[in-house]
Amino acid sequence: MTKLELPKRTLIIIRGLPGAGKSTEAEKYGSKHSIATTDDYPGLYSVSEDGTLEFNGSKKIGEFPMIAHAHEANKKKVSSLMCASIPYIVVPNTNTRYWECHQYIEIAKRWNYGWKYIDLFDAGLSDEELADRCIHNVPVKIIAKMRLRYEFDVHNDHLHDELWGKDKERLHTTMNRIYDCDNPND
Repeated sequence: MTKLELPKRTLIIIRGLPGAGKSTEAEKYGSKHSIATTDDYPGLYSVSEDGTLEFNGSKKIGEFPMIAHAHEANKKKVSSLMCASIPYIVVPNTNTRYWECHQYIEIAKRWNYGWKYIDLFDAGLSDEELADRCIHNVPVKIIAKMRLRYEFDVHNDHLHDELWGKDKERLHTTMNRIYDCDNPND
């Protein structure tokens, strides 16, 4: 996918299944400093004795699982970057459901940022191919579950109407979907 030309003060939400290429796509738009990914949360992943990467998101910290804390920390990072007026902020999380994306849109609205979605979904790959490519060792059965719950309409009518009305244009590419979702406050 080629890099989009974007206005300054843009939040770029990159969605997709594990292994679809979200991190690679994110590097086109932001530096390590301006990429806010939940995967960077300390302790979310650890290396086992046999050298494999293990996900620790279900481990509890207080009454909530670590993954919940990781998402909260990521939202705080996005807000801090917007407070610092970083021109492009990239969130390359799976964002498989409406509510996961919507939280970031609410932050963008508060800081008067525009936003764009880049939806990689599965990059045309099978669950097995995604698992092979995934740097976080997400098992095939988990990817399959994520595929089943993937909401394609996070940019669509219920969200679209709520945030900026029915008349905004959506841009599409052949394999990957890109949605033009400018901030209504501009």
